[in-house]
Amino acid sequence: MWKRVTGEDISGGTPLWANAFGDASRQLTRYRHGRVLFAGDAAHRQMPVGGQALNLGMQDAFNLGWKLALVVRGKAPQTLLDSYHDERHEVGRQVLANIRAQSLLLLGGPEVEPLRDLLTELIGQEDVRRRLAGMISGLDVRYDVGGPAHPLLGARLPCTEVRARRRLLTTTHLVRSGGGVLLDLTGRPGRPPAVLDGWADRVTALDAQPSPGSSLQGTDRVLVRPDGHVAWAGPGTDGLAEALTRWFGPPR
Repeated sequence: MWKRVTGEDISGGTPLWANAFGDASRQLTRYRHGRVLFAGDAAHRQMPVGGQALNLGMQDAFNLGWKLALVVRGKAPQTLLDSYHDERHEVGRQVLANIRAQSLLLLGGPEVEPLRDLLTELIGQEDVRRRLAGMISGLDVRYDVGGPAHPLLGARLPCTEVRARRRLLTTTHLVRSGGGVLLDLTGRPGRPPAVLDGWADRVTALDAQPSPGSSLQGTDRVLVRPDGHVAWAGPGTDGLAEALTRWFGPPR
């Protein structure tokens, strides 16, 4: 087959690894069926070129893992698991559509050449490259988490440096505990908001000072879910209790 396609004869060698793939595109209607939950390749199938299936599956697992842990520990109601389907099914649909577009560009014939030429021209622009990189990596995912509008709401916590615990740390370091984090960015260290007391076993309060020019500047407080996505942001504490209840269960 290799010789027929490429003209090169490799029959004298011994294959150490071989694989085959197609361009099938499928997705489950529901990611949750009662006590059975589907993630990764069990939930969706797509052409593997580009590696997006790896990021997609990992993010499925990360989105589900902390929610499943809260439910199993009796800290949150079963309804929290429904949000896994609500959030990840839509992301999967978008990724599969993106991969189908890549398949057309890669496998299409001469009729696709005008589109290839146009894309070649577009990716010369920084904004387009940034947009495509976010789509392919999955770093541009923004969930509908409710609450008042805010530039950070639902998005991944920006990867930047903050001064916390008397040293300079990255924001990714702050969410390694596996629990939620309430970042106080006001620069006025003090006692955590009293509203947090009922969730102190699931959410850690942390004073942090954002680096100059950081996208976190101008925001007083940010509630971050264990998967790194912002569940609430804003001044004061209006709406914080509702966000805590929605994502971390009722107060103890």
